[in-house]
Amino acid sequence: MGTLRAAFVVGIVLLAFLSETEAQQKPGDPPLDEKGQIDRNNAKVKDLLIDNGLDETVSFRCGVFFAGKKYRDKPFDKLFILPKRFPINQTYINADRTTTSQDDSKLPKRYSNDASCPIKSPYGTAEFPSVHNDTCFNLFNGVTRRMKLEHDSFDGNEGKTIGDDTCQKLVDLGIKRLPPNKRFKKGVPIGFYYNTCTDKTWYDTGLRLPQMLCCKGGLSDPTYEACK
Repeated sequence: MGTLRAAFVVGIVLLAFLSETEAQQKPGDPPLDEKGQIDRNNAKVKDLLIDNGLDETVSFRCGVFFAGKKYRDKPFDKLFILPKRFPINQTYINADRTTTSQDDSKLPKRYSNDASCPIKSPYGTAEFPSVHNDTCFNLFNGVTRRMKLEHDSFDGNEGKTIGDDTCQKLVDLGIKRLPPNKRFKKGVPIGFYYNTCTDKTWYDTGLRLPQMLCCKGGLSDPTYEACK
């Protein structure tokens, strides 16, 4: 497993529709360890890290990317894609996002009215929002509130952070100038996307990690720094 993928995969998949009751923790937020960082040893992670063999012609998937500068811009490059795929008729918990204490599991489920491949309207419509979009959005939403780029490397790199590992990923992708740079003047956004059926396009859920990625140092040993 690559450095960046290992760094992000545990933190992000731990959302996994968990319902925790810890103080100041919303339903669906991933559990924290004694350091106040996402607990990577939770058993729920295993399910999402296993390829379930679901055929792409009847399923969709969720992924994390270096995002484009604007909503629905083509993503810059991928960080990782969840191995587990979801049935194209996946149910979605119709959560009321204006509340902070309601248990999502008690809310009515809804199904996609566009539930056969190929998908006719990947982003859905005003009357029928995309269940696929909302499933991936909901899957990652809690992590955007809990995970910080300053947190310890999930790859076990001593003295490194998730942000350091992510900066290294940019170098591995062949970037010539660390962000901020001419293309990403305020840093690189990290976004969450979904892909349906055999369609090669990754669709933007609109969800972003609150922190932009900025790096310092040389290309031989890049490290994360908070964007100004």
